[in-house]
Parts: sequence; structure tokens; C-alpha cells
Amino acid sequence: MLNRRRPSAKREFSWRQLAFEVFVVVLGVTLALGANEIRQHFVDQREEQVALRGIAGEMQYNCDRLTQAQTYHERVLAELDSVRAAQALGTQENGMVAMRQLPTWRGYNPAFVTTAAYETAQAKGALALFPYEQALGIGRYYTLVGMYQGLVRQALGVLMQSGEPTLAQVEVTLRISAELQRELAPMSCEGARQLGAESTSAARDSTIAMP
Repeated sequence: MLNRRRPSAKREFSWRQLAFEVFVVVLGVTLALGANEIRQHFVDQREEQVALRGIAGEMQYNCDRLTQAQTYHERVLAELDSVRAAQALGTQENGMVAMRQLPTWRGYNPAFVTTAAYETAQAKGALALFPYEQALGIGRYYTLVGMYQGLVRQALGVLMQSGEPTLAQVEVTLRISAELQRELAPMSCEGARQLGAESTSAARDSTIAMP
């Protein structure tokens, strides 16, 4: 007996089916983009927190070093003024010989501040995630840090090259160093306190917001 093939039923085109399939595709793409955007948000947030903690820690390090150097240099300058009042010290005298008369003199001892955390945050693009005013304030602070580092390098160069610097050279170096330390030390300490508190708050909020 011959098998007869049934004629295949023609499928009718369905706009409804097409619209549903398009909707599913668009929904899938939208969800994927949304998930990626959320993921990127948390990645940026973590990177900002790491940079914030790093800069806060660096400011605290600078705060400690600058405070120590400021205390030392101001004490030495006070002793120098006292000795000058008691003795006739000429500005062209051998500076090292004159300074050895001071009870607490132990050489030019500047604060060796660092900028590594700030430079790393710049290189990684983390600073772009900071609010504008905050990034501007941090930038101004590190501009002063750079000026201080330049002064220290120049002062050390002068003292080393001259071999026997005059009292005037030593005193000018100490007074300029003390002046910059007087400005930078409180900025470093306050910046470390503010950024440290903000970093802790941001980390807590991030933990709460994590899905």
C-alpha cells in the first residue's frame, strides 16, 4: 500500500510572535548592559576607596614626619637666637662650627615626605572618580609637597657642595624649611583625618549596598 505524504500545513506569519522574540532579545541585552554597569560601578567604587585609603595613609605618614622635623627645626632656631644674643656670631662664620654650640643640634634633618600614593592614583585614573573639589584640594596639597621636596633637594645640594656653609646659609635653610613644615604639617594631619573618615564611611556604605 502506497504511503501518501500529507501536505505540510503552511505556517502563518505571526507579528505577535516576532514582537515577543524581539522583546526577549532587547530585554536580554538591556539586562546584560545593566548588570555590566552595576559591576563597573562597584569596581570603580572599590578603586576609589583603595586610592582614598592610600592617600590618607600617605598624608598621615607625611604628617608624622613633618611634625617631627618642624619641632626639631623650631627648637634649633630658638637655641640659635639665644646663643646669638649671648655671643657675637657673624653671619659669615662657619655654620657647622657655630651650630655645634647648640644643645640639640644634630644636623639638617628635614622631613622626607612621599607622593607615591597620589602618583599611583593618578596613573590608575582613580583621581577621576573623586569629586572635583576633593581632587582639587588633594592636588593643591601635593603641589606644596612637591615644593617642599624641591627645597630639601636644593638645600642639601647647597650644604653638600659648599663643604663649609656659612651660618647665614644654614640659618636661611632652617628658617625656610621650618616655615614650609609649619604650613604642611597641619594640612597633612587634617587631610589624613578627613580622608580616613571618608574612606571608612564609604567602605561601610559600599558593604551595605552590595547585592
